[in-house]
Amino acid sequence: MRKHDPSFVEFLEYWTGLKGNAEEDPVVEGFDPNYLRRLKRRVLREGGKSYWESIKKESLRPRLKMRMSKNLFRLEPLAPNPRNRPKNYRFWLLVKYLRDYFRKLTGRPQTNKVLGIIERYRELSYYELNSEFSRRKSWFTNEPSIDDLLGFYNSNREKISLAIKTGTPLYHMIDMGRPKKKGTE
Repeated sequence: MRKHDPSFVEFLEYWTGLKGNAEEDPVVEGFDPNYLRRLKRRVLREGGKSYWESIKKESLRPRLKMRMSKNLFRLEPLAPNPRNRPKNYRFWLLVKYLRDYFRKLTGRPQTNKVLGIIERYRELSYYELNSEFSRRKSWFTNEPSIDDLLGFYNSNREKISLAIKTGTPLYHMIDMGRPKKKGTE
């Protein structure tokens, strides 16, 4: 039996948002007022006032009300009504990833090891964990697989450890590494 990598388990805790500074913030779109004024003028000239009202209603307002979920490794838009999200989604996502990780290492989900890792978040018995998780498996159909996360972790190990140590989100580190265009500072 291979021993699990504690730094990868820590990465999973940050990835799911249970550890670190996970937030759900409204997006500040940064619409330039001059751009909006030019857009409105052009739409009014070509389509009329009713067309401008429909564009405002269908396109601009939803973008201004968009919310983002962010942590050290992910920045993604939330659904229009995030309150309808399943309860404790991040916790159960961590359980899923840990079970898949141990299944990949040993061939079994290693529920006792999973219980040892998640005990700081929630106290569950062996039976409760298995029965509760089996009811929630269908939640995670759109999440990346453990193979995808292992590949991401192995290819970005240094940046990930730096992000965890400093608390700087990984997507900011990637932007900092790019050369700046001439004329922008």
